[in-house]
Amino acid sequence: MESAKLIASLARVVRDVGLAEELAQDALRGEEERRQRALSGSKQIQQLPANDAPPRRPHVTCVDARVRPGVRCFLLESTSPMHKRRKKLLLASLLLISGSFLLGAALIVADGLRDDIRPADVAIVLGNTVERDGRPSARLRARLDKAVELYRGGLFRHVIVSGGTGVEGFNEAEVMKSYLISQGVPEGSVIADGEGLTTSLTARNAAQLMKGRGWRSALVISHYFHVPRTRLAFERYGVRPVYSAHAEYFELRDVYSVAREVVGYAAYLMRSYD
Repeated sequence: MESAKLIASLARVVRDVGLAEELAQDALRGEEERRQRALSGSKQIQQLPANDAPPRRPHVTCVDARVRPGVRCFLLESTSPMHKRRKKLLLASLLLISGSFLLGAALIVADGLRDDIRPADVAIVLGNTVERDGRPSARLRARLDKAVELYRGGLFRHVIVSGGTGVEGFNEAEVMKSYLISQGVPEGSVIADGEGLTTSLTARNAAQLMKGRGWRSALVISHYFHVPRTRLAFERYGVRPVYSAHAEYFELRDVYSVAREVVGYAAYLMRSYD
């Protein structure tokens, strides 16, 4: 009797072990099928035709329900011949524009620093900022001091000072005239043009004043970066010859001023001077 019970117990154990083995095998088969499906989806995304696949290609991180996070897949658009041509064209255009801009800036600086000081019928000093207390700013004073220096050297007998009214409320031309008189230039030798709001207006007004007095030659005085555009404007309004001298004043702000003059000079080349 006891032997029969023992055999029955052993039979149940064997049956349970067999069932457990079957369950384990089913679980393993299920895990293998899931792994094969994931691997198959990853290969579909990564694989490319052999004749189209370059040795190395840019890639992005896939975010796809079929692929595990972090799987790399190829980004075909970034390697197409058309995309490469566009990138090269864009790069070449940027290099051309940058090179042209830098060349223009270098030419303006070199031309402005090369003074052409000769005796002239009249000198024209272009305006600049006036301080809130009515005194010429350091930049404007440098231009006026250059005019005083050349006047004392006997290079001209008359001076036109040109400028407009700034936010400070002072007319640049009147402030400039007062400064020159205080430095020993006779009042009768200084003509104030209070409507010279721009370089072009200064050139136009000065050309009219010179024509009315029978003056032909002019010596323009400004900062070195401003001299080439000033000379261009005077010549376009019929003033010839135009000589030049630059103020002895330099500051970090000149970097911005030179860049602005590149654009300004190009605009003055294309504008009308009727």
